[in-house]
Amino acid sequence: MQILMKQQGRTIALCMAAAVVFGIFFHIRVDGKTGWFAVAYAKAMERAKQEEASLDADADAGVYQTVAARRRPEIVFVCQKIAPQKAVNLHAMFTAKDADGNPAEVEILDVYDASGESVLYRSNEERAKKTGAYHTTGVVFPAVGVYALKVRATDAQKKTSCRIYKIPVTGS
Repeated sequence: MQILMKQQGRTIALCMAAAVVFGIFFHIRVDGKTGWFAVAYAKAMERAKQEEASLDADADAGVYQTVAARRRPEIVFVCQKIAPQKAVNLHAMFTAKDADGNPAEVEILDVYDASGESVLYRSNEERAKKTGAYHTTGVVFPAVGVYALKVRATDAQKKTSCRIYKIPVTGS
């Protein structure tokens, strides 16, 4: 044994030291994490999340609360007499105001007939691309009946309100 220690002593000591270091680095347990690298990474990410959360909370808390508490835009519908087969400017029928009384953007999303079919779009592809059969400033209603208009208003803070209005199209 003494001969073996003299010949291979350094190698055995190096292997034992490597085993101890390996054990320290990969078998340490902290907060359910095993291994030095996993523990170090978890601690670093925990600090980063805490810093990020404190920065967001301090800087934007007031802004988020103000925007969240803000009233949605109010859409106003002005009824006009509409005849079939005549172009109608739908944008002239709708206005919107935000919570401060400023004008809000009004968008006509779609027009549906009594059977639920779209008057503006012939297919779902046209609806996705927003390339309808008519522009909303010149919609032609094909027949007499009650049509549903889906309207959305968006204010400067991107707060939206969406409504569906039913409008009659009469022959005389």
